[in-house]
Amino acid sequence: SEGCLYAQLVDLLDLGKLEQGNLSLSLERIDAKVLIDEVTNTLAPIAAKRRVRIEARIDSALPPIFADSVRVKQILTNLTENAVKFSPADGVVLLSVRGVELESSEDGDGMGLVLLAAPRAAVEMAVCDTGPGIAEAERLKIFDAFYQIDGSSTREHGGTGLGLSIVKRLVEAHGGSVWVESELGHGATFRFTLPESREP
Repeated sequence: SEGCLYAQLVDLLDLGKLEQGNLSLSLERIDAKVLIDEVTNTLAPIAAKRRVRIEARIDSALPPIFADSVRVKQILTNLTENAVKFSPADGVVLLSVRGVELESSEDGDGMGLVLLAAPRAAVEMAVCDTGPGIAEAERLKIFDAFYQIDGSSTREHGGTGLGLSIVKRLVEAHGGSVWVESELGHGATFRFTLPESREP
């Protein structure tokens, strides 16, 4: 369809800009609850058609985060769409947000010493599904551009194979990191961090 082709074109353009370092971020103070609510409301009808329920869990105390709200929403939407697609009927997709501390370290004088910096506050967002899970071998590749898990469910849902690659680059552009926790038969949880930053 035209909408699908447009979405694929946008993915390709975004990936190109990210790889060349030409994607600019518009930083502002973000409200995690507002973003979660927007993503939940947008995708709830799609989830309902698949008999999947979307739930949210947001910690009350979160550090101030300045990020590109449009791009963070894009990250959450991509991860949530995937979670809904791969969840079985009567499954649940949980979006959660919590405050965390990131430990950062820098090499010392080259003699094996490590200087530990003060922990940095961050927000960790997670999208958890009740789908089939992801094998360990696949977890190492899913953030690669154009990579798709070789399974019938993936072929059924289609896609460009760019979504997770774009998610990874967008998170890293914010100074954060993204990873997946999963076990075959026990769903998958995608987590990403957005480090606390000063107001631009």
